[in-house]
Amino acid sequence: MRMKLCRWTMAAAAVGMALGVAAKAQSSEPACSMGVGSASGYGPWGRVAYTATAKTTFEQRLPDGNIVGGFMRTHLARDGAGKWMSEMGQRCVRDENGEPRAQLYVSVFDPAMKTTMNWNVGTDDMPKVVKVFHASTTPRKPLTPEELAAQRKAAERQQPPRNEYKTEDLGSKIIAGVEVHGSRTTRTIPPGEEGNQLQLVTTNEIWRSNKLGLVMMTVSDDPRHGKTTYEIEELDQNEPNPAVFAPPEGYKIEDHPADVITASTAQ
Repeated sequence: MRMKLCRWTMAAAAVGMALGVAAKAQSSEPACSMGVGSASGYGPWGRVAYTATAKTTFEQRLPDGNIVGGFMRTHLARDGAGKWMSEMGQRCVRDENGEPRAQLYVSVFDPAMKTTMNWNVGTDDMPKVVKVFHASTTPRKPLTPEELAAQRKAAERQQPPRNEYKTEDLGSKIIAGVEVHGSRTTRTIPPGEEGNQLQLVTTNEIWRSNKLGLVMMTVSDDPRHGKTTYEIEELDQNEPNPAVFAPPEGYKIEDHPADVITASTAQ
């Protein structure tokens, strides 16, 4: 596995070019704006191969009328064999030239090798390490019916009452050249339920492509946190460049074998 990962690093120089295809279609707008704390997407799910660029936009109106906002772009990809890559934005900083630069946490899952790789890019204050985690081949002890019932009850206690939610169909539209279907869920939070003196109303929209199995857009509007919009801007439905799944050149490989569960520890 280590030798294979080292060979992958030889192709890592092409990652920027591979992901840059979608970026060229954008304007000269940078990858992020200052003040953005983090940006996470919905993972590279789906049933087909693709490479995508997603933009997460934040906007919050302050009591004095001021508006705080920002954005961050991330990438995700999946090949025909089910291997996927996902970037999660951590923050936006300035590089040596004073230009905004996104700090990203990258994950790559390989179902054939049963491994997950994680690393950070765009940051100078963190180790340049690729952590490789291997899935355990030891089957877990199944839960008893009593344990499953206890888990369900515990989860239900943490969920808000169902009568606080209302879902409506938003129909269909086109996003990044793909037909999607949307729905909006509105939650009305009574006074005092979550520390609020007055009633709170939050909305969440989600737009999916049933054909591709992808979340193409979400809109979350909560008066406590502001409005967050996640949207796939560019979508290439061809096989990704293999370099997209490769760790950066010069990073150290840190192998984490699967935990071995012995008879004594399983009891």
